Amino acid sequence: MEQQLYKSDNSFKYEVYHRENQRWVQSLDFYEDENVYLWGLIKQIQQDNKRYEMANCMFVSERGVSMFEEEIATLKELIQKEEIGYCDDAKGVDFLFGDEIYEQHFALRERYHDFEQRFLANKKALYSCLANNFKCKFTVKNES
Repeated sequence: MEQQLYKSDNSFKYEVYHRENQRWVQSLDFYEDENVYLWGLIKQIQQDNKRYEMANCMFVSERGVSMFEEEIATLKELIQKEEIGYCDDAKGVDFLFGDEIYEQHFALRERYHDFEQRFLANKKALYSCLANNFKCKFTVKNES
């Protein structure tokens, strides 16, 4: 009875981790597309605007964008390795105990959330810089 409970517990754990991995891969696909867009935006602004403040801002954003490109690929690879590890574990090839699987997945979860926070912070900084550098003052002509 206890053996059966452990097996069902294991399959549930794998299902939860697998679903989380699937969500992360979908999010990483989105971030990858967004990164391409931000890269194009930065290049466009660098071409069209040569002011020092803007150039400095774009330089910082460009470094972040290029760094995230590699990190997205690395995270996808780590998720894929974890999924393959689940298959090996299910076949009994490279069995990991519950705590080991949890620690491995928890480390990946921390890395993903850290990436996500830094990506969003970089994107926010880029848009904040654009908003500050492209301030336009509009006046409404009163037709009375």
